[in-house]
Amino acid sequence: MNKISEDDRVIFLPQTDLLWNTYFDRVNLLLDQKLNYPEDVNDAVELYQCKRMVESYGNYFDDLERKVLLGRKAFGLACKFIAIALKKYSLCDLLEQCDPFEYREQLLCLIRDSEAYKKINGRDVGEALESSCDIIEYILFQRELVVEFDQQIRDYLMSNKCNAAEILINNFAHPSYGGRKGGEKKPVAPKSLTVEDVNSIMLDYIKSGSCNLNYLNDIVSWSKNVAGLNYTPSREVVVEAKKKYDLETEKLFSESYCGYTYYLAIDPNQEEYKLEEALDRGVSVKFGGKWLNKYIDYATILNNFIYIFDYFVDESGLLCMPSNPYAVNALISSISSDGPNSYPKSTGFLSRNLLAIYCMKLYVTFLKESDIYLEDVIEWVFNSYVKEELGVSGFSISLPSRGASALDCCKLIGPEIERILIAYQVYVEMGEVDPYHCQKIGFKNFSEIPSAVSQKYAEPGIEFEKISTLLCSDRSPLAHSKKYPDASPSFLGIIIDKEANRNDFAEVYQKHIDFLVEYGIVAISDSGRIFATSIALILGLIWQRGAVVVYRRDEKSRGELTSLEQKGWLKFTSNLFTQRESDYLSYMFNNAKFDDAKALRNKYAHGGFSVENPNSSEFEEDYISLLVVLMCVTLKIFDELHFNIKPNLAKGSIVFPVISMES
Repeated sequence: MNKISEDDRVIFLPQTDLLWNTYFDRVNLLLDQKLNYPEDVNDAVELYQCKRMVESYGNYFDDLERKVLLGRKAFGLACKFIAIALKKYSLCDLLEQCDPFEYREQLLCLIRDSEAYKKINGRDVGEALESSCDIIEYILFQRELVVEFDQQIRDYLMSNKCNAAEILINNFAHPSYGGRKGGEKKPVAPKSLTVEDVNSIMLDYIKSGSCNLNYLNDIVSWSKNVAGLNYTPSREVVVEAKKKYDLETEKLFSESYCGYTYYLAIDPNQEEYKLEEALDRGVSVKFGGKWLNKYIDYATILNNFIYIFDYFVDESGLLCMPSNPYAVNALISSISSDGPNSYPKSTGFLSRNLLAIYCMKLYVTFLKESDIYLEDVIEWVFNSYVKEELGVSGFSISLPSRGASALDCCKLIGPEIERILIAYQVYVEMGEVDPYHCQKIGFKNFSEIPSAVSQKYAEPGIEFEKISTLLCSDRSPLAHSKKYPDASPSFLGIIIDKEANRNDFAEVYQKHIDFLVEYGIVAISDSGRIFATSIALILGLIWQRGAVVVYRRDEKSRGELTSLEQKGWLKFTSNLFTQRESDYLSYMFNNAKFDDAKALRNKYAHGGFSVENPNSSEFEEDYISLLVVLMCVTLKIFDELHFNIKPNLAKGSIVFPVISMES
């Protein structure tokens, strides 16, 4: 076989991969020419890949019967090579010779399918595990290899506990994990690895100085139904993981986290309502104390949570805090380990959520110095403003009185959040807040609260990710161009920020550009320059924010949204909250959906805490977090009420009748 470049090597890919059909031409070329004995391990692995491609995607090849026979011949040559090679070289040597990198995993698959593993010395496998830290994850998806080299795998895990902990969490705590390209769909643990072994691994990891917050959270919320690993963390493991998680989370803003820090303050002498200053490794945000002290009417205080403390809602009324799995880059995704019933927490989410919580704490403290309580402000909104300004009767809320302890506030705010959401559901369904209907409705989930606006949101449809990954993901084959190494790591970012040309991308990937052109997502000028269409911008926005608010779009844009909905790329929803918003609020409020939820409502409803000081820092922090949830609910409800009743006031997000910020 002729020597070829790394980029050209055939790699079997599942049909869920965007590049699954990339190598069809190469497979045809290799099988149609005279099949020769492999010259090296890469040739052998490639012949094996050809066999897998033909067997899996036979309908896409001409002269299928002949291709199958040639595929089997290719596989025979590959098996013969590997059997002989393992007599000459160690497994370590063969793994080192693999190029491209993906062939390391495929080599192990070939060793499995050829049954060559039966001739490998266990000591050789142990050396391979120690010399190549990634090999263990490949092997765990090869049942035959795990059974054959059970003791060697267990020994490796026990002698590399910190690495072993992340491997076990990342692979076994995720039953929905899609599996390796060539192995089992689910990982398999060695039978010799006991529960006591895994507890020891986890404790050593927790006590180490390099814990990943996501992994700590996975230990705390470990599922009882983890396939392939007979393990339930001990109480000691769970408690120590929770302590470490809380400690590390607390440090998030007190120290430079991931090299970037926010410094938040209200400057009593500052005239401007907000000033931001870039620092060497962070940003300083100062809010104007003079401005905040000057305008202290209740309506302006509510507007401050939109326009000044702009960490709560964006310009279209979408909550800023929710986790965005699409926006997590490939590196972060590779080390993240959110379980199947865990809320996806990236460092970005933790930062956004803490910004909202810290701003709430900052402003609540500031207002109390002027004898103003945020609870009074929200009571005015629901008990007075709705009826007097919007003409809607029946809404009411009763929040903790002044002087209540933080503990009492935590106990009382949760039920009131539920009560106001039930009232809004009745309002949407009945056109009024009927108290008799309110008594018959129980609150279950934020996702069940309807919207007063039909087709309020455009959110990802069943085909969204398949289409938008190519355009927006940093894992797209179009996400990087050698000509623009400093560009945003997405194809959309490159063509927006740079005057990118079709020829700036590798030839093998240009057919993906043609695909995007065909569907009107990008356009190419006569000179070859690539432009993002309005459709691309919509997809990019939804990729980033999770949804767009349909009624805030112009007529042309709404028409495009309808077209994308008909293609299955988007779907229209008519709920008060987007899916990401309801997930976030559920995570903060109850445990209806997530095993690792903060579940503040449930925590104080069921008394799962000890009381030494009713104003302890724990209760104070939970109180502030519940105020964040309450503020989110308030802002979302009023956004809709204003649009329905006084649309002239709803050009931006919520607009109370207040003094303008230019005043």
